[in-house]
Amino acid sequence: MDVETWTQRVGGVTFVSATVTNEGERRRVRVAAGVEPVWPPRRHGVPRAGWDDDGFEGVVGREETLVLGFATPARAANPVEVAWTEPAGGEREDEQPVAALGDPRPPRDAVPTPRVVPEAVDSWLDAAATRVETAQAEPADREALRRVAARARAALRGATAEGES
Repeated sequence: MDVETWTQRVGGVTFVSATVTNEGERRRVRVAAGVEPVWPPRRHGVPRAGWDDDGFEGVVGREETLVLGFATPARAANPVEVAWTEPAGGEREDEQPVAALGDPRPPRDAVPTPRVVPEAVDSWLDAAATRVETAQAEPADREALRRVAARARAALRGATAEGES
């Protein structure tokens, strides 16, 4: 196995790129990161298949090159090394069968929307609205309701924007 690495440091983060070239038969390989922590590539917040806190484990086919990349806040003098290899066997089984199942999260519309306003605030608003409707409101009630209404409109606009994305 031949390993080549490149690093680039930007804004306190080191970006590590590596290639692992296999000149022989198909092999399972463990590529260990020489730095901590490792920030592996992610999809929907989950590390990509084969990655863990210490590096990458996967299969490199016969005469193939595996391309890897990750980030770390550490400065990286020797960012990766091949920790071990072993024969991968002749059949091509799925390395990560659970990852192949896709996103485990339920559809957004299947999850109930949480209550935006706490019960205590809701009760206070109802009482203040009643005072306003029955002309028993004080100037402080009107001002507080005006501020609350403005914040609620802003929060609802934000919640609507998040729900659309």
